[in-house]
Amino acid sequence: MAAMRDFLRDYESGKAAGRYVEHALPDPVALPDQSYGLGLGSHSLLLYENPGYEFHIAAIAAMLRLCREVRSFPICNLDGEATALARDVAGYFARMHTAAPVATDHRFQKSTHEMMVITS
Repeated sequence: MAAMRDFLRDYESGKAAGRYVEHALPDPVALPDQSYGLGLGSHSLLLYENPGYEFHIAAIAAMLRLCREVRSFPICNLDGEATALARDVAGYFARMHTAAPVATDHRFQKSTHEMMVITS
């Protein structure tokens, strides 16, 4: 909770200073390659299957262009079940990068506690 409070306290000034960028993936963003160390996808990437495999690949690829590491949580569906989507997306990026599920202390559902970490 402390991290959330810190973020909320910093958000408005950070946005004005350019530390936070609002953007809709997978559209390109006008920032230099590898501008950031870490990109976070929370409760969107790999959770919803309906945008399709290609959307998730394009969105994560766009994030990896900007960030040395991308983390996405959770990597399950809304029922807390593992999906072929997360497995297939991880497999795609594992050919070019390091891509693996990593256990976290946070739980989205009772049985779900992993995030996907992809490092370029």
